Amino acid sequence: MIINDFCEWIQKIPGLTKRQRLECIARYQRQQDVPAAIADVKPGCCPHCHHDKLWKWGHASGLQRWRCQQCHKTFNILTGTPLARLRKKDCWLDNAEAMIAGFSVRRTARKCGVHRNTSFRWRHRFLRFQQRAQFGNLSGIAECDTTYFNRSEKGSRNLKRKPRRRGGDGIKSHKYKVGVITVRDRSGRGADRVSLGSCQRGPAKDLFLSHLRADTLLLTDGSHELCQAADARDPNAHMALPGLKSRGIKGCPYHIQTANGFHAQLKIWMARFHGVATRYLANYVAWHRHLVERNHNDDPNSFIQLSFNPLSINPQLTMT
Repeated sequence: MIINDFCEWIQKIPGLTKRQRLECIARYQRQQDVPAAIADVKPGCCPHCHHDKLWKWGHASGLQRWRCQQCHKTFNILTGTPLARLRKKDCWLDNAEAMIAGFSVRRTARKCGVHRNTSFRWRHRFLRFQQRAQFGNLSGIAECDTTYFNRSEKGSRNLKRKPRRRGGDGIKSHKYKVGVITVRDRSGRGADRVSLGSCQRGPAKDLFLSHLRADTLLLTDGSHELCQAADARDPNAHMALPGLKSRGIKGCPYHIQTANGFHAQLKIWMARFHGVATRYLANYVAWHRHLVERNHNDDPNSFIQLSFNPLSINPQLTMT
């Protein structure tokens, strides 16, 4: 704002009514909340050349800009992240609060005062890095199991299959389902992969090699493809528990009930959305995973920071 306009605005403050003053205070506080979640974070290195020598280089759109001493490019803390170039930063806290509560797209849009399409885009921008941020080096005893969701083309105008009647709740064949492979250790940390194809061996092998320590004992439900992937990692660090053995015996530490309990929570939590498009399924699984792992932390500022810099929230996370 030009200094003359600012001085003129200041002189008009005594003429404001009490309601107008309260509205100004509320607007000011909301404008201050969002920069506190993102502007006070100093970038560790340049997102262009990864050099760590940075200068402050003014402000733009309420964010501190930085200039790299090596490549001389300018950037802010959101450059190169899914939240870059998003507008209406004063609504981000409301959007984060709605996502923590698990609101629908339309309910979130009403809370933030934006269009439902904007709310939908924000949702998946906030979840893009959360999908990639998963725990590495799972230790001790890790349990692996697979749960299935109906393959869905929700929102698509060109179906690649014949329409199903009444949602197809009676589908039994895995040909029309998508598998979510989950591995979790006994400390509550976990990682997952969404298997879009009919073969789960490749995604499961990548999951085990990327997120399990060498000395971690892996328990599976005896699935043929999961067993092949586990044996490819280390046959001596794998135990198959088919059938009733997967439920375990009282006093015995070998079971996969931790993974099964997580899947039960995931199914209940996903039911509120009345179906999720398969192409966005990984985002929703990551959304629920982070809520569970952070014990449903209701701090919207940390949720925003998790969406653009998850490693600052928890250094044990790795970007896949």
